[in-house]
Amino acid sequence: MRSLSFVALYASASSAFVYTWPDRKYDTVEGVRWQHLGHNENQISTLITPCNQFLLGPGTGRSNAADWIRTAFHDMAPHDKKAGTGGMDGSIARTSATASRSPSLCSCLPPAQPSHVRVCAPRSSPSLTSNALVGDGIALGAVLAMENCGGPEIPYRHGRVDAKSSNNPGVPEPQQPLSSHIRSFARSGFSKEEMIGLVACGHTFGGVQNKIFPQIVPPLNDPTNNESTHFFDASGFKFDNAVATEYIGGHSKNPLVAGTNDTFNSDKRIFGSDRNKTMAAFARSPQLFAKTCSTLISRMIDTVPKGVKLSDVLEPLPVKPDNIDLVYVGDGTLRLGGEVRIWNNTSPTTKVRMTWTNRDGRTAAANSVQLATNPDLVGTAVNGRYKSAWFTFNRTVEATPITLKEADGIKALSFEVSDSSYSGSHHTYNQGGKGYRIRDEIMWAASTCGSVADPASAGRFDVAIRRDVVDKVARVWVETLEFTNAPGQIHAIDLPRVVQVEIPRLTADTSDKKSSYVVWSASTDGIEEIAKTQPVRLVALLKSGERIDGNGQRIIQGLQPSCSVSASARS
Repeated sequence: MRSLSFVALYASASSAFVYTWPDRKYDTVEGVRWQHLGHNENQISTLITPCNQFLLGPGTGRSNAADWIRTAFHDMAPHDKKAGTGGMDGSIARTSATASRSPSLCSCLPPAQPSHVRVCAPRSSPSLTSNALVGDGIALGAVLAMENCGGPEIPYRHGRVDAKSSNNPGVPEPQQPLSSHIRSFARSGFSKEEMIGLVACGHTFGGVQNKIFPQIVPPLNDPTNNESTHFFDASGFKFDNAVATEYIGGHSKNPLVAGTNDTFNSDKRIFGSDRNKTMAAFARSPQLFAKTCSTLISRMIDTVPKGVKLSDVLEPLPVKPDNIDLVYVGDGTLRLGGEVRIWNNTSPTTKVRMTWTNRDGRTAAANSVQLATNPDLVGTAVNGRYKSAWFTFNRTVEATPITLKEADGIKALSFEVSDSSYSGSHHTYNQGGKGYRIRDEIMWAASTCGSVADPASAGRFDVAIRRDVVDKVARVWVETLEFTNAPGQIHAIDLPRVVQVEIPRLTADTSDKKSSYVVWSASTDGIEEIAKTQPVRLVALLKSGERIDGNGQRIIQGLQPSCSVSASARS
């Protein structure tokens, strides 16, 4: 089955803005943006779908998708365009519960279930810093919620900077008069017509909950809706223009349109503020509604404080290596594992051949392998509109990773993609001749070990450093993210903090001088509890100021359980 044209793969590559892989700023974010469900799916999408899912299951009357969109709006709402303050900056994470009567996604869980909250600051951060995590995470969540629940594709730009404190209150309240709402949206940079559109786009999902607004809606006593949510339209879990057709048709049950207390009917006042012109247009044309929502939601998440510069729209790479793992074995070889994503193509006759250059830039006859795939290695994005095939760095899916000679090393990859179903469909991807760079100066050693078998003893991080760069190295460390609650702030939201463990330099090198690498080691003490479930990355800083990120991550629970003799004694 072919979901999208093989030829379209090349067409998209020529028209889209794409970055050069690898890039710490974009690699993980691109995956979250374009790897929604299926193979290598991202955590946010799995929490959004099915679209009636709330927390760990459906049937509550509330959905994660609606909460993502609501959270994004509430984070943006305090923006003051004239002053250049507020906007999409993650400040909602630092807003006290009393300062925002309307709940956000990040307030939906008690502390006993922190993992769901942490998607506001994605664990596998592309930069592993405490900056630009929450704001970008909330923006991505809103985009994925719209796209995977029937909505239009939303342009996403990256690079929000997280606030260090809460912003002034700015979320419009339902009991406020129309003039107040118009002023609030104008302060944030939206006209009256755009206010109507943005409210309608947001209110195609979800509704008003009795638990939060008992003065607006009564309890339902419905076991299938224990949140007692009164929906904005009859299809509260999916994107469509029902919020407009029901309103214009005069049969809306939107609690902010047809509520018993007109003081709280803010949607009725907003929708009617231009004599229903905008809502009537939305009711007539689902296409216009979808196009308008794509534009307005994109503007909403791109509303940032003065001085913050977002990237261009992040498009998918046509060919993208992922999960690269380069390991020092200690027997004269290196082990290379990984996968490559072929975007916009699931043709069963597609073939991918990977070639690599040695450390010196030369390519030997043996430096080529036909990659393997199977029907299960397929990922989807935007509610299945895009499908991508994944190929592994092996001759068969079950095979061991590729073995390289330690003395030869590796410098870069390239990929030949062909399909016999299309005449002349053969293309080499090498990023304009640069190749897909693989750094072999620093890497994990296979002897890295955990302490699961013996809880009383610590594990060990073993790091292999190429002998010819040892004197150029300023420091080597491993790092991960620890998530901590902001005291006194909204319920269970966790904020990221970088935790590092220094890998000490060897005072005396007793290793085999025939080896191209020397191994440094450090105990997992001080990071072990976090690293049992959190991925740990390897980083080196050269004296020149250049940073080198090791390929692959480690989680202690996935390591060999017991440590053998010191790796440095055997290298």
